[in-house]
Amino acid sequence: DEVEALQRETAEARALLDVVDLSLYSSADPSAAVVRAALDGVLTGKELMEVAESLDVQRNARSTVLRNRGRSPLLALICEGIPELEELQREVRDSIGQQGDVLDSASPALRPLRRHLRSAYERVTESLTGIMQSVAGREALQDQVISIRGERLVLQVKAGMRQRIPGVVLDASNTGATLFVEPFATVELCNDWRELALEEEREVKRVLRDLSALVGSLAEDIGLGVELVSSLDLILARA
Repeated sequence: DEVEALQRETAEARALLDVVDLSLYSSADPSAAVVRAALDGVLTGKELMEVAESLDVQRNARSTVLRNRGRSPLLALICEGIPELEELQREVRDSIGQQGDVLDSASPALRPLRRHLRSAYERVTESLTGIMQSVAGREALQDQVISIRGERLVLQVKAGMRQRIPGVVLDASNTGATLFVEPFATVELCNDWRELALEEEREVKRVLRDLSALVGSLAEDIGLGVELVSSLDLILARA
């Protein structure tokens, strides 16, 4: 009986492949990430996209086989068990970009927050550029570039001309010839930028945490879909 059932599955799959091109390829297996989400772990944007891609494969398999149930009734029985999780897919794809980045549209707060963040960064860099282009800046700076030290925007000042650019020394080169100085004139501007950056970081983490919780709450359904698609994949490989 078991052999006959397997033969019928293979025959149905051969008949199905005569009329459709059904690809079950997925670039990654999200199973470990889904288990972690079920244990209250927070997934990365890339892991969330891998979950969404796996759900794409599940949905495509389900819809393709069910459209051809007359040709493959046994395979249709398998695919009927694949849970429909379009809402989770939509939530992830509306919030996460192809590279795993959290999109501006992920929350009502994120887009204006990032706009303010860019403006704050521009204010700091404009002020630092003004210092670089000043007489003191042209004389005292080792290089006409803005650097980052300790998440602060700094200028590279020649050690011997430290007094020409009053500010906070945050680092020094290996030789000691160059000091990385945050000018007093930009400290408050940089504080504003850093506060907004931290706020944006918290909002991004909140988005990832909420999406991960949603994945975790549906972990059993996602796992069942992966299992059933794997069974279908084996049948198609036999065919």
